[in-house]
Amino acid sequence: MVSQDPDEIRRFCSMLDGQVILKAVRGTPSSQLYTLPVAPEHLADDDALRLCPTIFQEFVPGTRHLRVLCCGTTSYAVAIDSPDLDWRRNLDVPIEPVALDPLVQGALTRVLELLELRMGVVDLKLDPDGRPVWLELNPQGQFLFVQGLTGLDLTAGFADFLCEEAAVRAPDRTPG
Repeated sequence: MVSQDPDEIRRFCSMLDGQVILKAVRGTPSSQLYTLPVAPEHLADDDALRLCPTIFQEFVPGTRHLRVLCCGTTSYAVAIDSPDLDWRRNLDVPIEPVALDPLVQGALTRVLELLELRMGVVDLKLDPDGRPVWLELNPQGQFLFVQGLTGLDLTAGFADFLCEEAAVRAPDRTPG
């Protein structure tokens, strides 16, 4: 849920027995905003809740996160093993390339199609039973840091995608 309506936010948190996280919609260039568990003090100040739209989501337990760079119908995925709610706080954790389940790959491709996006960076989290749970899609998400941490050649994959997109969209230049 994205909201800045205090009553709506409290209803949502109550419906999920307080097992909710929050993400600010936008930070500042000099300040990274991290995902946090919703605490009672977050819900106490109506003026603070109205200040800006915030994303509220059901908390998903687990320690295995997936970051997926989707380029058209091709995806590059890494698994990040971190006990932290927001793994971006500490990148000194196991991060490794993984193959996506074909059903997950198909679902991600379909989401991009429905949103009329050609690329995006998707965050998923594996629940305690190993099922992937959708967290978010960033149409301009960061992914190159993953290359530095894993050696996965995302630059080449992304460059290939851009060249393919340019070829599809290029006007016919046949002399004539």
